[in-house]
Amino acid sequence: MMLRVMLADQDVIERRQAVQMVEEGGYTVVGQAGSQPEAWEQVEKLWPEVVIADTSGNGIDGLTLARGLSEREHPIVVVLTGRSSDHQLLLQAMRYGAIAFLPKPWKRDEVSDALRRASKLAGYYRVYHTQYGHIYRFFHRLGSLTAVDMLQEQQQLVQGLMRNARTADEAGFQCLRELDAQWRRLFRKHEITYSDLLPEREADIGPHFQRMAEHWAARTNMLRRNNAGLLIQRAGEYIQSYYYKELTLSELSERYGMSISYFSAQFKRGYGYSFVDYVNRVRIQKSKELLLNPHLKVYEVAHAAGYTTLQYFNRVFKQIVNMTPLEYRKQFGI
Repeated sequence: MMLRVMLADQDVIERRQAVQMVEEGGYTVVGQAGSQPEAWEQVEKLWPEVVIADTSGNGIDGLTLARGLSEREHPIVVVLTGRSSDHQLLLQAMRYGAIAFLPKPWKRDEVSDALRRASKLAGYYRVYHTQYGHIYRFFHRLGSLTAVDMLQEQQQLVQGLMRNARTADEAGFQCLRELDAQWRRLFRKHEITYSDLLPEREADIGPHFQRMAEHWAARTNMLRRNNAGLLIQRAGEYIQSYYYKELTLSELSERYGMSISYFSAQFKRGYGYSFVDYVNRVRIQKSKELLLNPHLKVYEVAHAAGYTTLQYFNRVFKQIVNMTPLEYRKQFGI
């Protein structure tokens, strides 16, 4: 699906240049706005997935726009741009959920990187908005909550997660990891600490926030483990259906939204075999069925079972069945 981008900048010339750069990257500019009212009108009318907004304050107030967009039930990814990139501006940009700041004049590599990250995050928003909207609202509002508010929000957040436990997808957690990673990258880049974001509330959070964080982590980990089991089951079913294709650990871990190491560990835990062992056992089981067909050559069976070389097929078959494919056939008089 093509990423839908909206531009909010009073400068017509710069807007035209921006349109060109965005579209060169393969994205679609669905709307342009030269003033704050027009920007809001375009958002409501066009439903963009990404808004690139100027922070100059001349007609467009990108920070105010970002704050409003972050409070929507269906969040819109925000990228801010401008000629100033001072410390306080970046702090505010991150507080309002912007994922990047593009200094003017734009550089193609910076635009490309920002839109690539925006596209990925917009994809997560698009797919998981229904199930995970309460999670996004929790994190977006975090910067403006008191300790008491946070405890109440945490309760709602966990309840929402529990409601979705049966249908939750690992990619939902991947989205949270992506959000967290983006903020951390911005913090490190501009040497911003968490206390910079909440200086007046830091002392109020205290042990309550610590317990809340521990409780949230425990409940999330529990859901993640349960959810991983469902995803591993799906992965096994996928292998059963597509054993004849080239199957790699990297491909399936990405398909089910897990890191390679985590997927590998969970897979062995679920099936009792490593990923490679399980794939081979499924393929050999299928090949045993095919070998009962006297019209098929052994090399044809090997290929149909997903093996590219007869030599490797023979070796794996003997390891698992304790006999060669020809010996197996002889048992049945073939």
